[in-house]
Amino acid sequence: MMIIADIKINIMLVDYMVINRLILEDLILQAFNNSSKIPITHAANGEEALAILKDNYDYDLIFMDVNMPLINGYEASKFIKEKISPDIAVYIISGNDILGEFDKISQAKADGYLEKPIDIKKIEKIIREIFHKKITREVEDLWRTKELDIALLMKLKY
Repeated sequence: MMIIADIKINIMLVDYMVINRLILEDLILQAFNNSSKIPITHAANGEEALAILKDNYDYDLIFMDVNMPLINGYEASKFIKEKISPDIAVYIISGNDILGEFDKISQAKADGYLEKPIDIKKIEKIIREIFHKKITREVEDLWRTKELDIALLMKLKY
């Protein structure tokens, strides 16, 4: 049985520039007081992110830069949503204006878009929303399990 206090939000940061990943990780950790409830994995490009997800698709949230070698953020986002799990939240990160990127974001099936420089409040809001969704799913699963157990007990009694 899952204990709600043990819920973690598994995050992947995907950007070919190490400094960008480190800055984003620092923003996340600042927003959540260096919480161990937010394990963070790094990937240098879309291809590396997909390889990580192939072995472990238990990620809740991915922040992905668009301009990367091998597989860009749009291609990786679309692959994740269509072939791995539509439940993994993917947020595209770019220095480009969202108006010029809207069609690409939509085609990539991304959950959202963040412009650089990234606002810590936006990061915090996104992670809190993901955490809330995950808690809600866990509570619903526990409730269903409890209902199932009650139903079995009722059958055994009669």
